[in-house]
Amino acid sequence: VAEQAGSIAFGHAAEAKNEYSIAFGLFAKAKARSGVAIGSSSLADREKGSIGYLAGENTSEVWKATKGAISVGNKGKKYTRQITGVAAGTEDTDAVNVAQLKAVEGKITQTGTEAQKHTSVAAGTNISVTEDGTNNEGGKNYKVSLAKDIDLGADGSIKAGNTTINNDGLTVQGGPSVTTDGIDAGKNVITNVAAGTKDTDAVNVSQLKAVQEIAAAKTTIEAGDNIKVEKGSAKGSYKISATDTTLQKGNNALSLNGSKLNLSVKDTKGNEVTGSVDLEDLKGAVNTDTTYTLESEENDNNTTTIFLKGSDKKEQQVTVATKDTRNTIVDSDTV
Repeated sequence: VAEQAGSIAFGHAAEAKNEYSIAFGLFAKAKARSGVAIGSSSLADREKGSIGYLAGENTSEVWKATKGAISVGNKGKKYTRQITGVAAGTEDTDAVNVAQLKAVEGKITQTGTEAQKHTSVAAGTNISVTEDGTNNEGGKNYKVSLAKDIDLGADGSIKAGNTTINNDGLTVQGGPSVTTDGIDAGKNVITNVAAGTKDTDAVNVSQLKAVQEIAAAKTTIEAGDNIKVEKGSAKGSYKISATDTTLQKGNNALSLNGSKLNLSVKDTKGNEVTGSVDLEDLKGAVNTDTTYTLESEENDNNTTTIFLKGSDKKEQQVTVATKDTRNTIVDSDTV
């Protein structure tokens, strides 16, 4: 029965149920559009658009059917037939025969035998290929690994995007670089810089600010009591000298007033002892080329002894009574 336009049915109970379909043989049925059923009980029901095995991303007519399938059996009823006398195909859409399949199988077997071994390939770098289990398609997986150390040679380079690494160093196009010529930040800010400690270390902004604060600070020297401040000969220097200076040691005091050397001390009981000496009278007792240190010592007879101890290790002794007595001290005299 040929039910549609362009359909052909030949044989007892043969059925061509779709346009341009052909059923040839006893109980043969062609259900797909343009499908062809050849042989008794054959069934052609696979429509166009079927994608071939291992087509991957290929969608051309070589991998994808554009018409209904040709059938020489019936898969549902387990009817199958061999197609014999097939010549070796030449075009991509030709059928292949067993001879061609054997030839391909031989090449795969030979290659597969070699691939099962650990293979090292040296081409400027070391690459190892090892078998790594099987895949879902029944084939074998192979693992390809780079060697730990890669030597590209003097002229070799690695490039990823705008970054290039070669024998000269690392360069980023339009950005920083670290090469044999030095380090160029490419006008970018360098962050997270630790404070430098050595002369050749980089400094950070925090260190720079500290120096700026010191440079901006001004030092002012003011003259206090008995102090004279003058500008020195060098820029930024000052000359400081003493005038009418009062020297103190503990609770004892020695002051200079004109040509008079005044003495005012207190003993441990709080009694005030005062006296004065004319400098002219001290010339014989004190060597003016010697530096003196004022020291005091209490005596058992309720007196205080004052020593002028010189840098020449000689002592000049001045003794003052605790009573309010004033005398002029001359060479070798005591009060």
